[in-house]
Parts: sequence; C-alpha cells; structure tokens
Amino acid sequence: MVDHACKKGLTIECFKAYPSFARQAIAYRMLYTLVPVEVIVLLPNGLGRALISPETSIPTGIEFPPGWVVFPEVVFPPGWTLRDPPPPGVFPPPVFSPLIAETGGSSPIFIPPFEAGPVHIPAPSPAGATISIDCNGVEQLVNADTDWLTVRDTATGASYTIIAAADCEFVKALYIALSYNIIRTVFRFPLTQLPTGANVTSGYVSIKLFSGDGIRASIQRAPNATWEDPGDYLSFEGDPDGIVTLDFGENKFILTSDSQVYVTTKAGGVCYFISREYDHDFLDSAPLDGEEFTASCYTQYAADPSNWPKLVLTYV
Repeated sequence: MVDHACKKGLTIECFKAYPSFARQAIAYRMLYTLVPVEVIVLLPNGLGRALISPETSIPTGIEFPPGWVVFPEVVFPPGWTLRDPPPPGVFPPPVFSPLIAETGGSSPIFIPPFEAGPVHIPAPSPAGATISIDCNGVEQLVNADTDWLTVRDTATGASYTIIAAADCEFVKALYIALSYNIIRTVFRFPLTQLPTGANVTSGYVSIKLFSGDGIRASIQRAPNATWEDPGDYLSFEGDPDGIVTLDFGENKFILTSDSQVYVTTKAGGVCYFISREYDHDFLDSAPLDGEEFTASCYTQYAADPSNWPKLVLTYV
C-alpha cells in the first residue's frame, strides 16, 4: 500500500500529520454514521456535501457525493473513478448505523483500510494548514438620505435585514429622485475550525457574484459588528481587504496583515467582514443624479454550496 499517514484510517499517525483536518473528519463521519443523509443535506454550513481538503487536487469530472472524506496531499491515479478503490487518504461514506459496532467489531467511523494500487504521493507541504469556512449569516444594511455625508458617514436612518434568500444586493451607491442610497453587507463566519493559539498567515474572503459585474467593491474587517443592529453600518475598520472589480467567477478579497491578526484573535468564536461599493461609498465620491452602482451576491442559502460566501485561511 502506498505510504500515507491516513492509509489505515483515523489513527494516531493520521491525527499527528493532519490534526485540524482529522478532527473535522472524525466529527463528519460520526455525523454520517448516526444521522440519515436525508437529514444531513438539510443542515447548514456545508454538512450535506463531501469533506474535501483544499490541498488536494480533485480529478476533472469527479464530484464526490455527501459523506466522502478527502484528506490533504492525496494524488489520484490517472483515470481514477468513484468505482475504483479509493487511494490512501480518501474514504467513502460510512454505513448509517445508529448503534455503534460492539467492541471488536469494525467501526464505520474510524474506517477500515482499503487496498489500492500504487500511486505517487507528493512531497509534504510546508508546515501549516488551510481551512475553508462557510458564511453562516448575512446582514444587509441600508441607509438613505438627501444628504450624501449623512447617508455615508452616519447610521441615521440605517436599517438591517438578516438575509434568508439565495442572493441579495451586497453593495450599492446611488442618487435617484433627490435621494442617496447606500447598501453595505456584513458577512459572519464561525471560527470553530481555527484552533486556539493558531496564527493566521494569509487568507481571503470569497464572494460569488449573482449580478452587477464590472462594479468595484471592497471588504473590510468589522470588529465593531454586534449583529442585528443598524449600528453595524459603521462597524468597519482599517484598510480594505482587497479592492475587486467584480465578475462572475470567484472574487477574492485578500486579508491585510491587520485583518489576519483580527481573525487570529477570534479563534473559536466568530468574525465579521463588511462589503462596500468602492468608487463612491469607500472613496467618498457622491454619485451624480441618476447614477446607480449595485451588485448582488449569492448567500449561504444558494442551492449550490460552491456559490456560498467563504473565508479561506492558512495558519500555523
């Protein structure tokens, strides 16, 4: 069998090699062992899809069904399909069983080893781990007034909506019928996957566009957000975490070093980032009469989980 730290399942060697991912994997497999998949796919936060390390390249055309686990540093043999024996570090869904096997039995959680043909295992990656965190809350904040500075710089008249739809306007700046209107949006990310004591070394917020390509947007950390509060309209702090001309691919807002520190201090809790239309809202340039600059993004209620807002972090 090709050498891989997890070739025998979720063993001590596997946990030593991939401590963060192995913890996710054991909880994930326990869920699929004890809860019917028909129920799991209805849960939030991506639980109803395969658990795949972003450090592994998946063969073109392969879509893993819910319940599969793919560890870091797995290389698939040429032509591999889901019908073939899984290479070391890849595990199919466990058998649903509310009753854990008796002592001495084969546990569906810890995974019996599979025999597979020889595959090439790449050199170990540098120290560190990368995690992808699904957004679990979107708060849209709207402010309108006849005075540009009032609508931009104060929360007077601001209102919030906790979005429960598949998409929403997430940045806006307009001046129509003698009224300015700005939309900013707070994205909430749970940091339970980030170990306490870890140091975030890089990261980005990923947004998938629903409409409004060509609009420029920025994202900032929002350490002053309290959630479900009109005051979150002014919760931003620091330089932009990226200024992006939006398109229909993946829009990445790269975290500044200060935002990396902010996320690091929130390990085990939650962190917030807020979006703003860049050329007018952020740069303080009032739109002209009749101008509107609006973009909409997908939320965590979108049917395709790949469209959900995400926070991707690398830490040591």
